[in-house]
Amino acid sequence: DLSLPHEYIPQDSERILLYRELDELESDLELQRFADNLKDRFGQLPTQTKGLLMVPRLRRLASHLGIDKLSLRRGQMVLYLPPSGSTYYQGRAFGILLESIPSYGKSCEVRESREGRRSVRWSNVTSVYQAHKILSELYKKLFTSKASA
Repeated sequence: DLSLPHEYIPQDSERILLYRELDELESDLELQRFADNLKDRFGQLPTQTKGLLMVPRLRRLASHLGIDKLSLRRGQMVLYLPPSGSTYYQGRAFGILLESIPSYGKSCEVRESREGRRSVRWSNVTSVYQAHKILSELYKKLFTSKASA
């Protein structure tokens, strides 16, 4: 449950404004300031809110990896890849993703929908922290391979 709990921020209008503000954050510095502001105004962050603050980081990592969409639910993380024919499939990020899949064993697989959209699914990803670890590892490989190229 990733949220700003009612018990933490009782006013609905305040929570909605904070969700909107969170959705617009673009850097870790902005995210840290947002978290500090929450602590100053409402006290220590609840577990649900700490997890919620990982979402913008996940989105940024996915974006840097060329991922169209990321889904995390029911113990699965799904990365939705760009449409077929995209230059993404000739790029370094896709190569690193493919090279990394075997290291995750049976918990990771590539799928293709009837419409031809590809995705990569990880099972047993039960938290935003696990998802962040996986995407960070992929990003580090991308960064390392760019630096050595």
